[in-house]
Amino acid sequence: MKKIYKLIAVFTVILLAVMSLNEIHVAASSGSMIGPIDVSGMSKKQMTKEVREMVEVWQQKEISIQGGSEEVVVSGEVFNFDVSRSVDRLNKAQKKPWYDFWSAKPDVKSELIVHATEKLINTVEPIVGDNLDEVMESLLEQAATLPIQPLKITKADFDISEGKLVSSAALPIESENVDELTVIADKLNEYTLQPNTDFSFLAVLGKKLGKKNASLAATALYNNALQSGFEVSQRHQADCIQNYVEAGYEASLNAGKSQDLIFSSTRQGPVKIQASVKNNQFYVDFYISASEELPEIKLYTANEETITPKVIYRYTDKLSMGESKEVRQASEGITVDVYRQMTTIEYGTEKKLISTNYYAPIHQVILKSMEEMPADDSTLEDFSGDMDAEFTQEPNDTLGEDSINDEENVTAVEGLTEEDTIQLDDQNKLVIEKIENPTAEQLSEENVIYSEANDSYYYIYTVDGSEEGDK
Repeated sequence: MKKIYKLIAVFTVILLAVMSLNEIHVAASSGSMIGPIDVSGMSKKQMTKEVREMVEVWQQKEISIQGGSEEVVVSGEVFNFDVSRSVDRLNKAQKKPWYDFWSAKPDVKSELIVHATEKLINTVEPIVGDNLDEVMESLLEQAATLPIQPLKITKADFDISEGKLVSSAALPIESENVDELTVIADKLNEYTLQPNTDFSFLAVLGKKLGKKNASLAATALYNNALQSGFEVSQRHQADCIQNYVEAGYEASLNAGKSQDLIFSSTRQGPVKIQASVKNNQFYVDFYISASEELPEIKLYTANEETITPKVIYRYTDKLSMGESKEVRQASEGITVDVYRQMTTIEYGTEKKLISTNYYAPIHQVILKSMEEMPADDSTLEDFSGDMDAEFTQEPNDTLGEDSINDEENVTAVEGLTEEDTIQLDDQNKLVIEKIENPTAEQLSEENVIYSEANDSYYYIYTVDGSEEGDK
């Protein structure tokens, strides 16, 4: 029995020793913060003293609270800081089990607890009205950082005349497009973007707009979204470089293919859109509340490379020896990346790749006399018949309709039916086949052409009609 008592006594001594060792490291670990105050290496008593002194210095100042065009000045004492609970919260976060006396205390960044006094509530309420609870929460979060700059009130709504311009875009438009773009501008004007809420172009403006005009309007919105630091979850580039915006900055729409422009605001408060059409220009501006800070954002392109177009020779019996005719002009293609650099107090300077864009070259096509066709080159095409048919004939009349929702239009040219061919002579037919979602490899092929009217690519080739008839 005496041995058992001795064992219990020894175990108790060891247990007390372990617990004592665990309590030796009572100071906060390096890197520990309470609000903006560094309390690394301090005991609980030292932390309490340090935090209280910093808070008292801040409370002695006059604190400016700004909301839109209104401003009130209050004493820092209208904010009630709970220093003791703030210190206890950090200690609790750093506390370890009694048996874990080997590892160091974890680094902890704990919030400085602060409450609103009745005087603060009575001062702020006339400015914000029904939005009091949300505004007070924001003010207390700001006060907990003991800031030097004024505290900001973000209102649930604001008048554009009192707002602050955060981004803008102005795109040239043609006279015949003014009416429809005016309708689009009227729908966008005064539209409010709420924080962390998706904006979908097709959902807001519908699917029955002209594709070219809707894409131009979407481009203006896209540029504003980039300038404002918004998150873009869906954007589609055009197949070719547009004449109203720099390559990489356009947004193309196609409801039939579910190609939309979708982005969400990353601002703390609402963002309002101002849109208008003036002097053959389509204007879109984004405004934020005057109390919000303007972001520091830079957009730029990089890694731009030019893609040289090819010269394609085709042969026809309609030209004499030595004659040639250019039926399609060449246009260079490019690849280009778009980047955004954004600087914020919270994350510092961050650089992000926004998009990688590829625009295929348009190859030059020259018709020459059949008499000059090299006999040993099987890749060269015998192009008989109308010399301009390939480049002037629309694949299908309905494809020329300028509609975003062209799902019904594109189906008419899929496959190789009689309706999709142009008769050249008794033996040959010219086949026009639409390419859905072309790859870079397909776009580089010589028998692929681009239709600017339809914003689409097509395979163009001839087939032997007589052989088809024999089958």
